[in-house]
Amino acid sequence: GVQTYDPPISEYFQKTILRFDLSADPAAGKKFIYKSSRLDRAHGMTIGHNGNLFVSNLKNSFIQEFDSTSGKFVKTFLDVHTIGGGSVKDLHYEPQMDRYFLTSGSAVYVLSTDGALLAKHESIAMSGAVGIAMAVPR
Repeated sequence: GVQTYDPPISEYFQKTILRFDLSADPAAGKKFIYKSSRLDRAHGMTIGHNGNLFVSNLKNSFIQEFDSTSGKFVKTFLDVHTIGGGSVKDLHYEPQMDRYFLTSGSAVYVLSTDGALLAKHESIAMSGAVGIAMAVPR
């Protein structure tokens, strides 16, 4: 059968990300990225433009890129401090728009696939924003 994986799940304090095989009954979790020094309270995760896993951390301003097959570290995609942000609550890649969206502080940042800042939408009403959901017409 074909293996189907749910989005990865963070073990928040263990610097670990799990993956679940949804074709198993019951669904079985396996360590995917284990005790990585690149993870510090991993919170936001998205599969990016190149198929890799992008992860944000609540304890630092880095978005880290990992190979989505092996779990090996690829590179630091972005230090959000360089675009005026801090720790990232959530991030999302929207393939139809070919853009990344991330929440930091009271702003939503829009990034190109190379990490360049395209727009910043800021409002005090977003100061508690912890997640991103996209509704894109098909």
